[in-house]
Amino acid sequence: MTAKKGRRRRSISASELLIAMANASPVQQRNAATNPAQ
Repeated sequence: MTAKKGRRRRSISASELLIAMANASPVQQRNAATNPAQ
């Protein structure tokens, strides 16, 4: 169960990513745009 949970947590859904970006500060958004790897 833990392995499954960890695996599911690793793959972030598009909606979750959008929410995270919306909640992120402008500086974090800028860093993410400049550094896609992060």
